[in-house]
Amino acid sequence: MKNIKRRGRPKSVETLVAENMSQQRKFVREYVHRNGVKDIWTYDLDKNSSGPISVESIYPKGYNHTIDYTQKENHWIPVNHRTYIHPKTGKEISHNKALKLGLAR
Repeated sequence: MKNIKRRGRPKSVETLVAENMSQQRKFVREYVHRNGVKDIWTYDLDKNSSGPISVESIYPKGYNHTIDYTQKENHWIPVNHRTYIHPKTGKEISHNKALKLGLAR
């Protein structure tokens, strides 16, 4: 067989690794966050070629699910974009509604 010269830019190592990975049609990826939350992403490229078919989040025991926008680390969120939890219904409400209820400053 003749050595055929291919045209174009030679493939990089990342492209070769991605091509080998694309041969695998079903796979699972696990991500562990700093706060202990573990995400399990399940892929099936025969069902959905553009993303995962399911994502499962596993929270550690005693994990605090509430969002507190008054903490110092969330100072980057503009005040008018913050949401609050309504004390009676437990639903998220806008900043304007929280002002009327006296929840926000």
